[in-house]
This record gives sequence, C-alpha cells and structure tokens, in this order.
Amino acid sequence: MLDAFDSELKTMGLTALAERSGLSKSTALRLVSSLMQRGYVRATPDGRYQLGPAVLRLAAVYQRTVQPDDVIRPVLEELAARSGESASFNVREANVYMCLYRVDSRHALRDHIRPGQSFPMDRGATALALRAGSGEAGPACDDARASVTVMRHGEMFEGMSGVAAPVYGMNQALAGALLLSGPTSRFDEKAVAKMESLLLEAGASLTSLLGGNPLPFELRRQASRRRKR
Repeated sequence: MLDAFDSELKTMGLTALAERSGLSKSTALRLVSSLMQRGYVRATPDGRYQLGPAVLRLAAVYQRTVQPDDVIRPVLEELAARSGESASFNVREANVYMCLYRVDSRHALRDHIRPGQSFPMDRGATALALRAGSGEAGPACDDARASVTVMRHGEMFEGMSGVAAPVYGMNQALAGALLLSGPTSRFDEKAVAKMESLLLEAGASLTSLLGGNPLPFELRRQASRRRKR
C-alpha cells in the first residue's frame, strides 16, 4: 500500500490507491484505516490520502542504522561472483570520480584499481554513467540515460573494458555508479549482455536499499525482455 505513493502523485483517492496497489477497494480501505491510526497515512481535507509523518521517522531510523558499507559491499561481492569480473562502486567529486569500494575478480589477468584512487570525468564507462546520472546534457549523456548501462572499451586503460550503471539514493539524487571491469578479451557480446543484466538487477537493488526509486532499472529490464521475444 505504501509503495503506491510516489513523488508524482502526492495525494490519491481510494480508487487510485486500490488500483496502484492491486487490491480491492474494501481491502484498500481497511489497510488505509490501519495505516492512518499509526500515522503512516493521513487524510487531506478533500478526502484524498497522502503519506503521514511516521514514514519520515522510519526513514530517519533507516539512515541512522544502515551504513553504506553494509549494503554496497554485499552487492559488489555478488556482482563479482556472478560476472567473474572486478566490481566497484564509484562516487563523483567535482571534476573527478573516486573508487570507494572494490571487489577484485579471481582472474590473475584483471585491472588493478584500489579504493581511494581518482580518475578524470572525461572518459570511461564510469565517468559517463555518473555524468548521465547527475543530469548532464548532451547526446552521450542522453543515450546513457536511455540505456541505463554504459559500456566502453579501452578509454581508461588500453586493453581494458568496463560496463557501468548509476545508483540513486534519497530523492533520486545520484549516489554513485557500479562498474564491472576487466580485460577487453573477456568482454565479448554475450559476456557484456550478461553484465548489463546483472548491473540492472544490482542497480535496482542498491538504489532501493539507499532510499531511491528503482523504476529506471525495471523499465530498462522490461524493454530488454520485450526485445528478446
């Protein structure tokens, strides 16, 4: 029921709530009444409903108790295990981006990037994913936002490739970018398609865990499934 609310629809009538949550009107009314009693939903003067202050309290508790390392590192470990390549989480700092967390591939042949290293924002999959995710204009950023995932060969290091995707947090602000990287020789069409699928899944999961809306990832995954039919 709470998932039915979003920033585009600040208030909703009972019919809309029922439709968006997939419930009957009678069930929706019963749940709304329970949520109102506990402050998670409130009624507006025109008889519609909106989120209540108790939701903000829970958000504050979540922010205090869940640390980024608690949610980011497990996602990177799973990405590295399922893709076979190195996985990292990178954040933008003005005109550079920095590797914040990294899980190395088990392959002896891999790129060697360490947490704390910084890189320019003018090349590479991570830089483009961060620029697009932060709302920068331009054809390359527009294409990256449409595809969600970004793939580049040899732009950062010769013979190395990367596939990246943005991650969002509270209020859909850019939180960083996930990157799978390794030797170009292992980034064939089939491998890249698998990495893109894994990044869409991981991006949606991590965005949700950080308080963002995973809808861009889910829409892209749906589009990919339709193309395969």
